[in-house]
Amino acid sequence: MTFISWTCTISLSLACFLGAMPAHAQTEDALEAAPTMVLSPQDKEKARQKVLEPAPAGASRAALEEFFESRKTLSEQQGDLGVSEQFARNWLQALPDDWQAHWRMALAQIRGGRLADYFSYAQDAARLAPNDAWRAFVQAEIALKYLHLQANIKDATSTMAMAEASLARFQGQLRPNRPGPQYLLARTEARVYTSKGDMESFMSQYDAAARSANRAVLAARRSVALGSQMDDKRAFFGRNELINALTYEARSQNMRGALFDADQSLRQGLQIIAAGEVSNHLVAQLFTTIGRLRIQEGRFREAEQWARKGADSMLKANAPATSAPLLAARGVEQTALAGQERWADAWKSFEAVDRDSQGSTEAQQFARNGLTRAIVLLKLQRWPQAESVLTASWTRQKNDFGAGHPTTALSEGLLAWALWESGKRGEALAHFNVALPSLMASGESPEGNEDQGLRKLARKSVAEAYLKAIANGADAQALERGFAMAEWLSGSSVQQALNDAAQRTRFTDPRLQEALRNEQDIQRELDVLYRYINQQGSEATARQTPAVTEQMRQRIAQLSGQRQQLHQQIRQSFPQYEQMVRPRPPTVKEIAALLGEDDVFVQCLSTSLGTYVWAIDRQHGVVGAYSALDEAAVATLVQRLRVTLDVAGMGVRAPKFDFAASATLYEALLKPLSASLAGKKHLIVSTSGALAQVPFSALVTESFSGDPATAPWLIRQRAVSHVPGASAWMALKQLSQSKPAVQAFMGWGDPLFDARQVAQPGNTRNVNLTRSAAGAAGNKPEDEVTRSALKYAQIPALPETRAEVEAIADLLKADRQKDTHFGKDANRESVLQASRSGQLAQKRVIVFATHGLVPGDLPNLRQPALAMAAGGPEDADPLAPLLTLEDVLGLKLNADWVVLSACNTAAAEGRAEEALSGLARGFFYAGSRSLLVTHWSVESESASLLTTGTFAHQAANPGAKRAESLREAMLKVMADPKFSHPAFWAPYALVGEGGR
Repeated sequence: MTFISWTCTISLSLACFLGAMPAHAQTEDALEAAPTMVLSPQDKEKARQKVLEPAPAGASRAALEEFFESRKTLSEQQGDLGVSEQFARNWLQALPDDWQAHWRMALAQIRGGRLADYFSYAQDAARLAPNDAWRAFVQAEIALKYLHLQANIKDATSTMAMAEASLARFQGQLRPNRPGPQYLLARTEARVYTSKGDMESFMSQYDAAARSANRAVLAARRSVALGSQMDDKRAFFGRNELINALTYEARSQNMRGALFDADQSLRQGLQIIAAGEVSNHLVAQLFTTIGRLRIQEGRFREAEQWARKGADSMLKANAPATSAPLLAARGVEQTALAGQERWADAWKSFEAVDRDSQGSTEAQQFARNGLTRAIVLLKLQRWPQAESVLTASWTRQKNDFGAGHPTTALSEGLLAWALWESGKRGEALAHFNVALPSLMASGESPEGNEDQGLRKLARKSVAEAYLKAIANGADAQALERGFAMAEWLSGSSVQQALNDAAQRTRFTDPRLQEALRNEQDIQRELDVLYRYINQQGSEATARQTPAVTEQMRQRIAQLSGQRQQLHQQIRQSFPQYEQMVRPRPPTVKEIAALLGEDDVFVQCLSTSLGTYVWAIDRQHGVVGAYSALDEAAVATLVQRLRVTLDVAGMGVRAPKFDFAASATLYEALLKPLSASLAGKKHLIVSTSGALAQVPFSALVTESFSGDPATAPWLIRQRAVSHVPGASAWMALKQLSQSKPAVQAFMGWGDPLFDARQVAQPGNTRNVNLTRSAAGAAGNKPEDEVTRSALKYAQIPALPETRAEVEAIADLLKADRQKDTHFGKDANRESVLQASRSGQLAQKRVIVFATHGLVPGDLPNLRQPALAMAAGGPEDADPLAPLLTLEDVLGLKLNADWVVLSACNTAAAEGRAEEALSGLARGFFYAGSRSLLVTHWSVESESASLLTTGTFAHQAANPGAKRAESLREAMLKVMADPKFSHPAFWAPYALVGEGGR
């Protein structure tokens, strides 16, 4: 691999506002920009004199063109705005009708902050362009500037349409067998559609942006092919164009959630880099883009490796320390280090960048990396520095976005943390009290305003700091505030997934559809305005437009008012939808009012500072307790338990159950709440993180080391229901008052994932997907790009689920022929058709005996889903057979039970419990009151006994709670000596309303 030792020519401020817009390599090509290089003072002075040398008097036009063409690269290498502008002015004076002179002058206006003059010169350049290809290029650039510099959607859209029209005219004028014009067409088309995709992304039109980016890639590939037939120079330019387009395509795919496609685009970029010469700044941008994607995925170690590769490619080229690609790579490295909790290393990087950026206000602004910087300072306990950084960020964001914006609220929450630790307790609580309601109530994504990679950590840190601040308060108000904080924090990731799925779901009510379209339109315009204002905060003073920014703020206020009115309409007309996407945290009083005399509601939250638990019942209200067992220790205990639970298929090789870990968890989580638990027969528990991987029925209430058949299991004392959160539970309590369905059952099982599958009977269901294999690529960064590349046919078959579905159908006296679906018939369309026909809404029990998938299990899977039978197109579209969360939200159910009997919450690096919670809420919204879900691979006989025993008990005892029916089935299975180990009787958890 060979790098051309040139760097980005675009000015730092221009790179800031373009964000993803790469500059291009040094060439004598009007589509390519020239580099800023590190020159010695003597060389710089010689170059300056040559650049500013007067044009030869009386020279011909051709001679003048050659004179300025030969110096334009040198003018850019100076990195001196005054020299560049004077050079452009000299060119314009000598050749007033030369389009490149006007274009150079236009770029100088941007760098000098004279934005109105930019449009005048740029439009002249478009008018004077020698052909429609160059005209299309300039018009596309102007369209971007309208959007980025003025948030002017109307003029940006119309000017981009002009660019496309110019491109079409040029294409229509081409003669066949002329590779030069064809090559120019291909490169210009790539540039125009890259710009269009950038514009569409800026306006949150992510699907359209991905289509434009794909068209740019196809055009760039043509330019590579044509250039290779012509000469090395044009082949080099074509490769640059293709790297540029692929980087853009990856970013657009990432923004729409298609991470697998983004990875594939980046992998293709790596192949291009390996095949021939490419400009080093484009190499750096590609590597840095991979790093950003890895941060978004939470893969911080890999992000660090890619960021360092990006920085190294610039350093090897002798790039200035303040060059935009180098600073961008180092910013990604800082965030990646912070994501690994390597706080000291991250701070060393900040200090190095700060030293290198001294003397350049633009570089300092570009390298600010505010959220990461603040978190690093807080984690290093440098409270005064953190307070200073956060005060500046919060003040700026409050002015730019408003006090209630999520980004502003997050900064204020972090500031409150710094103030508390500095001893300014009153001031800290005042900031907490303002920030937290905005953070907890916000359903809008702050995308485009800050680095997204550490937002989850930042929110969690604010919550932990607040819990610490109120920990000494034993009064009911402090306990209630802590409970609400835990409810918000444990459900925030799940809530975002639900919101994303809801936006993509086509609901049947046309009024709701129209309201949601209007909401999305408002949000997209707000995204544009917020991005514009955020960019303004990164610009040098000369390039800021305070008058335009003030107009944007006024428009934001107007749109925010419209959105509030729209939310109020949705809340009144569609309360169930509103509760799903914007749940209001219930009060302790509201929860207690819905609890029965023998019910107790418990919320558990593990943090880096320890574990907090709260209990609510009708007699005591809310009580709380704290354990020093932090989230790392909890995760270790859960892992120890899981190792001795997911063993049903191991036979005599199975390890003994870890009673010590089970007892330790009970000691930390439930024993401190003994007063509230006393006399209660039904435990309703809300957990998140690692704790969501363990059914509480498998906890022991005291130390024990004997025969599992005689162990003091919690399930012996009380029934257990798991819920995604208090708000979801309250919604289910209201749903449980509706009239039950009249028909018994419908089920899907043993789906055919591969037409070549042959059922192989066995005793244990293999519900462990090849997630570990997916991550088993090599240790090199290049190997990580294909990490998600699984095929649908690789999903393990589940032949043993057929017998269970049939057994439940027989028990509930269902019609096997009409009410069961197996093999190729257990497909997505059969589920949707059953919903459309109204059949599903008539069934009390619905069974899906198939794999539950989580985001990342299959290429581009970005929401939880159930794996249904393959239908043919899965090779081209691996997601086609899936019943996704979007599908589930559109189902019409009235079910007491939905059974998911082949899930596995231990897998997927902690993502599965969140996905399960999101899927559960989707089924609840669709009309199910409870889910029966497996947590690990189950042995078929015992699993069938559990499910059929549960439904048999409920049929025989119509007044029994659902959780009690599951408890009785567990106790009955446990009584069989061969099934006394909890691996056999505890895999199922009731999620949802466990009452009657």
